Amino acid sequence: MDAPKSSRAFVYRAGVRIAGTVVACDASAGSDLVFLSHAAVLGARGRRALPRLGGGRRQILSTDTTLSLLGPVGDRLRAQALIAAYGRPFALGETRLELFASGYLPGAASLLCERGGRRMVYAGPIGEGAEVRAADALCLDARFAALQREKPALWNGRILMLHDQAITNGVFRGAFLQTDYASFAAWIDWGRPPAGVCDCFAAAAILAADGAFLVGVMGGQTLNAGQVYFPCGTPDASDIIDGKVDFDFSVRRELKEETGIDAGELVGDPGWTMVVDGALIAQIKVFRARQDAAELRTKILSWHSRQAEPELADILIARSPADFDPKMRPFVRAFLADRWRQ
Repeated sequence: MDAPKSSRAFVYRAGVRIAGTVVACDASAGSDLVFLSHAAVLGARGRRALPRLGGGRRQILSTDTTLSLLGPVGDRLRAQALIAAYGRPFALGETRLELFASGYLPGAASLLCERGGRRMVYAGPIGEGAEVRAADALCLDARFAALQREKPALWNGRILMLHDQAITNGVFRGAFLQTDYASFAAWIDWGRPPAGVCDCFAAAAILAADGAFLVGVMGGQTLNAGQVYFPCGTPDASDIIDGKVDFDFSVRRELKEETGIDAGELVGDPGWTMVVDGALIAQIKVFRARQDAAELRTKILSWHSRQAEPELADILIARSPADFDPKMRPFVRAFLADRWRQ
């Protein structure tokens, strides 16, 4: 499985090609051997294309976990897959390959390719705990670094993502795993493709005394700048109380951080409303205020004016579907539409 030599280590064409070999990394077409670094890499369109790569000598190189996370697509790919474990080098002609942990998602891998005394590493996106290998040339997915240059306030901290869930007798139960914010941001940028995880979070729906709801406009320094939704945030390790992810604690913290309002000033409705939008699961808690919407908005904006860099750029008032903003998130629209039908 050899190819003509090139002075360049990597060439980009519908993915990253390792020059001098037949290996294409995270590519949607072409080449005899397509390396998939993780389950979320190609998005829905790329995953639909992959099964049609079958035929001839073409194979998929990946880990067993990545194929499992691809679901039915991964099952179809197994017949043409070269499945490799971490840290187990193998040879294809004069090329030596090794997969090693990238720390990005379960099963995610980087690839070391050795040929003619030259060591080339396609790292792909990496996360905390990524392994390293000495190399003469490195290709790294640096999308988060570019994003940080644009939005310096973004921090690559650890967050929690849901990977197993069920509703039993009206109770939602789930298990979370930790990943880094850079991985989360890339997953969102790719359109939240199936990767065995969901973005599950708690959101605060503030209901004013006059029946209107308040929603926030995300600030320009945030990942979701300009989008409109309820105060909320992806959970992190600080939301783990007594070994469990405490959504009640999380939603009260986000409410305070984004509006300056202490949940103790409001009355929380019993229970939660769950809205599912693909790989997004919003757990919404209604908080009732004694003030009307205009007074609450003035109070929150006054608090914002005293903050160095508030997360929200504005507060909008929603009384009916006529107040739906074009940038309002679908889960917010669905929740409000349902409330107003009641």
